[in-house]
Amino acid sequence: MRQMFQLMNKVAIGAVDYLKQQQKKDPSQGLEIDVKNFVTRYSNDIIASTAFGLEINSFVNNNNEFYLMGKKVTTFTFLQNIKFLLYTYFKKLMKFLNVGMFDKKSTEYFMRLVLDAMKYRQENNIMRPDMINMLMEARGMLSSDKPNLHNREWSDIEIVAQCFLFFFAGFDGVASLTCFMAHEIMENATVQEKLLKEIQEIEQNLKGEPITYEVIKSMRYMDCVISETLRKWSQAAFMDRVCNQDTTYEVNNGEKLEIKKDDVIWIPVAGLHRDLNYYKNPEDFVPERFNAENKVNIKPFTYLPFGIGPRNCIASRFALLETKVLIYYLLRDFQFVAAKKSCIPLKLGQNGFQLFPKNGFWLKFVIRN
Repeated sequence: MRQMFQLMNKVAIGAVDYLKQQQKKDPSQGLEIDVKNFVTRYSNDIIASTAFGLEINSFVNNNNEFYLMGKKVTTFTFLQNIKFLLYTYFKKLMKFLNVGMFDKKSTEYFMRLVLDAMKYRQENNIMRPDMINMLMEARGMLSSDKPNLHNREWSDIEIVAQCFLFFFAGFDGVASLTCFMAHEIMENATVQEKLLKEIQEIEQNLKGEPITYEVIKSMRYMDCVISETLRKWSQAAFMDRVCNQDTTYEVNNGEKLEIKKDDVIWIPVAGLHRDLNYYKNPEDFVPERFNAENKVNIKPFTYLPFGIGPRNCIASRFALLETKVLIYYLLRDFQFVAAKKSCIPLKLGQNGFQLFPKNGFWLKFVIRN
């Protein structure tokens, strides 16, 4: 994470510079934009850099192939929704019929991208702090001082799958998290003021030096705001887990619940996060729920934005860092204001699996003096 931060930081600075250039076209009015489009391009460039070793500027080159391919595989059509449901309930049948979740052109694109990059780096002895470099070390293509790194053989498909999963989970998921966080900051003036104060204090302490991974991690109120965003706007409405042994639990009034091996358990994450039994006024945005004084009172297993235990989201720290660094620069340089098309209070659309407001994520950015 520490090594990847320098790549993230570079993309974040470029994204905010792009907004500043757009603002100059009419500096008196502020800039009203669809934040989802902006942040998706930012997320795309982050993944291109950290996972695939590509330097892409999706703000300048709007229709680059990597971005278009990302939009294609993460925009669920009616057919993909059907495939998703079939994979959920009839996984063995789908594998037997050799029906893929994504079209062949998309998968071949990512196979070629990753394997060609690995080959080129090996031939030219190129080192870079990204996922491809780590996978090459794991495969023994690069020397490494990390212990127990070569304890298995990796096929081409397994190698590419790591990068693709990183891409698929991060392209839209992180963009949605950042959009919801920006919207809540805009809608809650007190939150915006407190977070801005924390950012300004850090800027003073840095004395012109660039921000670091350690500094971003040290931001306590930033942590509270992003944690509350993840509670109120759960990126996964539910999680599924497969039971690995017969288990019996005692539930209400001594009743017994039997769970058999291979049973699939569905955990209603969004329901838990908005349950009055666990969170007072769950519809309100209250970052202080997660400060040092209050977070110890949160009941275990009622806050699950990335899952918990050995099967939790492997890229959770990456997603949080990617969101924090962009919000840091945006709020440092711009005031978040409601746009004409802003949806207040936020109301979600009711089609598809992805969280998205009815009218989109529209915000106005007013540059600070």
